[in-house]
Amino acid sequence: MKKIFFTLTLILFGCNLITAQTIEEQIATDPDYITYKEKDKTFFFSDDYQKELAIKREFREKTKNCKASDPYKYQSNFEEWLIKNLAETDFKTVEEGVKLNNERRAIVKKNEVVLKELATIFNKLGDKYDYKILLDFRSSDRDY
Repeated sequence: MKKIFFTLTLILFGCNLITAQTIEEQIATDPDYITYKEKDKTFFFSDDYQKELAIKREFREKTKNCKASDPYKYQSNFEEWLIKNLAETDFKTVEEGVKLNNERRAIVKKNEVVLKELATIFNKLGDKYDYKILLDFRSSDRDY
């Protein structure tokens, strides 16, 4: 009885390994995954994404000492917020801060279009293959 149970366990375990390999192969050769991977790599190395990171970093550095309130909460009234809190920031003028904030918001908005497209493709793949399997595969398949 123990041998039968052990044999069945090995067979089921082996079938799971074969299925997992098959799913990984299916994902790797899926045209949607190939498109996703190409667009993902292109976007994250794009000038627009690098610009977004640089602007966000600069904005964060210039507002990091703000103890009174969080500048991210005041996006609709950022200029008003900055007038009250300029001394707590590293901006030299209100105009400098408003300009950087507007640049940050504009590049984020521009990049959101691509991120939404990537999310749509990824969600389609997640529905098709199961999100956990897809995330595990994506983590192991990143060559950049």
